Amino acid sequence: MPRVFNKSCSNTCRYRKIKCDQAQPICGQCSRIGRYCDRAKRAPKVRQELRHSAEQADDSSKDCGGAATPVTSPRDALQSSRTADFFQHYIAELAPWYDLSDGRRHFAVQVPILALDEALLFNALMALSAMHLARTSMPSARPAAESYHGMCIHALIGLTESDSRLLENGIALAATCLLRSYEILSEDADPNRHLQGAYSLASQPHRGFGHDHASTGSLLLQGFWNYLREDITFSLFGECPLKIDLAAVFVPPSATGTDHDHLNNMSVVLGSIINGLFGRNATSSDTSWTTWIGALRGWIQQVAGTVYPFSRAAGKAVASDLPSVRVLQDCHASAWHYFLVALCVLSSRAPAQKRQADIIELASSYQPHFSECKGREEFLEAAAMEICGIAFTSNSPAVIVNAFGPISFCARFIHDKAVQEDIIRHLFACQKRTGWPVQRIVGRLEAHWKAELGHR
Repeated sequence: MPRVFNKSCSNTCRYRKIKCDQAQPICGQCSRIGRYCDRAKRAPKVRQELRHSAEQADDSSKDCGGAATPVTSPRDALQSSRTADFFQHYIAELAPWYDLSDGRRHFAVQVPILALDEALLFNALMALSAMHLARTSMPSARPAAESYHGMCIHALIGLTESDSRLLENGIALAATCLLRSYEILSEDADPNRHLQGAYSLASQPHRGFGHDHASTGSLLLQGFWNYLREDITFSLFGECPLKIDLAAVFVPPSATGTDHDHLNNMSVVLGSIINGLFGRNATSSDTSWTTWIGALRGWIQQVAGTVYPFSRAAGKAVASDLPSVRVLQDCHASAWHYFLVALCVLSSRAPAQKRQADIIELASSYQPHFSECKGREEFLEAAAMEICGIAFTSNSPAVIVNAFGPISFCARFIHDKAVQEDIIRHLFACQKRTGWPVQRIVGRLEAHWKAELGHR
């Protein structure tokens, strides 16, 4: 008798032909051994994709936009000029997205080296690179991107306990972080689904690092910080808790002695605030509030003077009142983004005027002009304009991609029509450069601005 297809079962368990307990966001089988838990609406048709790739990958497709040949040896595959172009494009254009809080640049340096011998990581890297090119300058690269993506999914859900090396050295988690970006660029119906699947890879402290782990330079740790930032982005989009419970997992130390630590540490603070204030179990107790305000105050007291903006001089062609805010490094920009959006989340949920005063006091520690804000509405608009100003002045794809979450959450508080229009123009300009489909962000902002206008 044929087995009934159960939509609640994870594709990983279905592929491995084992019983699934259907737990969300990761099933018990995958959680127990740290396996990737795939939650696609239907299992990827990998075998058909591979056959199609092999049939289409002739000599002519190697140097144009055809499907990719199934990869057995990344080094051999790179003898194709088209493949080499994709690989180089990742290193030059995309790796900085993932090295935002990593001065050692593991995703730019270590990931390409490992990808030369690890097909899983190679396919993830190539899928993202080809899709980015397809979205920005080379539409013909999409078939290759989809083919690499299919091979990557096939490898991820086929990981076994004997593949523990890929889990412990961070290769599987790094591949999943790249995969998540691919699915955003491809305008996947649910680009968040592989962020759910990666939960098992990011939340197991016994696999690769623990409380006694002295080095914060490993790929696994950098994968963790990337996972957390990606989780924050989607939580800000949906105003929902993180998938990772920061109180239940060991958060690796960030003490490299560099400015990148500020972004990592603020990521933890923001994540804790999101988990506390978004969702059905939201709380705004005095104890929680004191903890959050204390964490933000402690963070900003440790920030060196060189992390603050070095110039606020307006550009020659300013279309609105959006500020021009320049900082020395990309990690500085993103750290201030997270600090300001943390204050915005608190402000939007704070019931008492005393708490608004605490927020404005903290914001004034960053820039004195925030002290002029009279109440919640003025503060939220000023903070939102600051966030947008930092992002658009940076002109850095890494900063902008990481800023889409904060912008999506905060820009709705802006009431000035000229500024709203300027933000929309900037977002569409960013789409051309980053490949990110910003239509959803724009649609949400326009709907909110329209609703707010109706209430005024």
